[in-house]
Amino acid sequence: MGISGMIARKTASKSSTPVLVLGSLGPLVESYRADLIMKHDDGCAAYQCAVEGLHPYIDCYLAETMSCCEEAYQAIDAISKYYSDHVKVIRHPVLVSFTLNSDGKTRAGESVVDAIQKLIKYANNKNVELIGVLFNCCEPEAISKALDEIEENHQFYKYLQHPPKQSISSKSQQTLEDGPSKILLGAYANRLTPVESDWTLESSEEAQGMRDDLSPVRYSEFVNRWHGSCNHHTHGLSSRNDISIDQRVGIQLIGGCCGIGPQYISVLAKTLKEQKK
Repeated sequence: MGISGMIARKTASKSSTPVLVLGSLGPLVESYRADLIMKHDDGCAAYQCAVEGLHPYIDCYLAETMSCCEEAYQAIDAISKYYSDHVKVIRHPVLVSFTLNSDGKTRAGESVVDAIQKLIKYANNKNVELIGVLFNCCEPEAISKALDEIEENHQFYKYLQHPPKQSISSKSQQTLEDGPSKILLGAYANRLTPVESDWTLESSEEAQGMRDDLSPVRYSEFVNRWHGSCNHHTHGLSSRNDISIDQRVGIQLIGGCCGIGPQYISVLAKTLKEQKK
């Protein structure tokens, strides 16, 4: 972990633009399998090694591809313990990213609204600064469903740095200002074909297949919806049922996971740059 962090920091230092280095804390056993995660204390101990090794080189921890709240709790506890044992070190903030089932819930079947609220409370109790929650390593359609759930729960907006703008009244804005620390939302889907509920990497005999219906342009349409900053009159977006053209939850952290390669990111960068004009 220390070597990877050192390489990342060295690379970032050569950039002509500001770059943040994220320290990844991924699944310890199997991705997507909430039923196979380690027992709490064992998981915390395992994450502790990565937390300590990455700390000198990163700007933020990213607990990613978390299948359930408990898996994220283990990473948060490891970070909390490291800070309590090393009171003089810089306390890096934390991002947590959940992987989702096709129904837009966590791999354990948890509502994303419930999961995020539990996560915020847990991090606060552990004195860990949670600055954002993301969704990754799942179908973009699943992320859209999760964001739909968030958007439909107006009481949840008080937790968001960028709630749906058209839904904020002066009264609700006051609640936002007086509420808990706000989080950013983010998303980076994959291009993998859906996995079965009992899938494991260990038992797989070949690589998971890639979708042939998710082109860079198609993926950018999903991202435009999540980003919530464009409409079909100015950007030519499709008006298909699964692509909304109105103001949506303001996703601020955007990227790609498995199968979303450089060509996809290039299209995203171009599209988002044009939206700023």
